[in-house]
Amino acid sequence: MTIIRDEKSLDNEPLNFLVSVIIPVYKPRLTDLADCLKSVLHQTYQNIEIVCIDDASDDDNVTSFLLDLVRQDHRITHFTNDVNLGISRSTQHGIDAASGDFLLFVDQDDMLASGAVEALVRHSYDVDVVYADETLVSEEGFLGNVIFKPSFSPSLLEQCNYINHPFMVRVETLRKVGPLNPALDGAQDHDLLLRLLESGARFKHVAESLYFWRASPDSVSSDSSNKRWAFNASRKAIEKHFVRTGRSVEIHETKRDGRFVLSYPLLHHRRVSVIIPTGGFSGRVRGRRYRFLDLCLRSLGK
Repeated sequence: MTIIRDEKSLDNEPLNFLVSVIIPVYKPRLTDLADCLKSVLHQTYQNIEIVCIDDASDDDNVTSFLLDLVRQDHRITHFTNDVNLGISRSTQHGIDAASGDFLLFVDQDDMLASGAVEALVRHSYDVDVVYADETLVSEEGFLGNVIFKPSFSPSLLEQCNYINHPFMVRVETLRKVGPLNPALDGAQDHDLLLRLLESGARFKHVAESLYFWRASPDSVSSDSSNKRWAFNASRKAIEKHFVRTGRSVEIHETKRDGRFVLSYPLLHHRRVSVIIPTGGFSGRVRGRRYRFLDLCLRSLGK
């Protein structure tokens, strides 16, 4: 795999950062969890620790599997909650137990590309949050669409969690914004990213697919209706963000679950003149022919 580098990367310096990989576990399919942990253990960057938090799965097979791995590799730490605490509290347990310079969050049924941690670390120079593109993987293991992401866009992050997986955050920066919010389970990552944005954290995008997001039957990647509650939590996270930043906004749902459109109250109503140079061109978009000026005028009318 090609590692993308720039002039500010740490190519000429030893990479000594310890990266703590946080993996919350709850009633996983063992084959998926095994694939996940294998992908983390076999990273080209080896200065890592893995913190697994079993959120009271109540499954002896899961417990035995994790304990066996702990005995085989000193980099793995395993905790089991006495009762089910939910994703935010379980993940926070892992954060509190971690000793790394950076934290990287991985879902129990997903996988990292072999050079993922190395690429993220190499791009962590002078930034607090590093994120990358991701690839969908079918339940049978076939690669699907790649989700290409833009360079850091605060306004887009306020509309949806486009960062998603993977993202790695500097621990000292994370400590400043406080713990994950259990009231926003399902959108705890979005809420965290918005609070990091508010804190002035520096973000950077790595333009490479470094994460494999498994489209399991109950996953959002296979059907967005599976976790409608998570999108409702995301809306609440956005609302809280604007309250904290003292801005008035109206949040509108779109046809895409988890993606919102924001409208801001206008303080001044001034006329805007729109100038449209046009030759009346037409063309095909996704197989359909359109007259571009018509599309332009309709969009202005809305």
